[in-house]
Amino acid sequence: MDGETISCILSVMYNDPVIWGEEKNKDAAVYLHRIAINPTYKGRKMMGIIKDWAMQHARKNHKKFVRMDTWGNNTNLRNYYIDCGFKYIGQQYLTKIEGQPEHYGGSVLSLFEMEVN
Repeated sequence: MDGETISCILSVMYNDPVIWGEEKNKDAAVYLHRIAINPTYKGRKMMGIIKDWAMQHARKNHKKFVRMDTWGNNTNLRNYYIDCGFKYIGQQYLTKIEGQPEHYGGSVLSLFEMEVN
């Protein structure tokens, strides 16, 4: 990787009942998690590139939605995702569930989705 830089990293899931609930989890969706963008790429509209990739990936895999979440108290990031075209669904209050990572219990998340066109 000489001379190459990783611009971003993220996780892709195809179900997420812990965050989205059992009912919403029945929808055909791609879930984006842990989006981290290299600070070198700040201001280069990386979320637009991620969104375009996710929409193409969702279409290819016959999904109806692209969904994601962020910490509930991060209003700047919430507004940024809305500006990127995601619909703000609301907040989800997570309770501690046996077997889930410790940081899930008691967290408040902002939920977003975009319908695949």
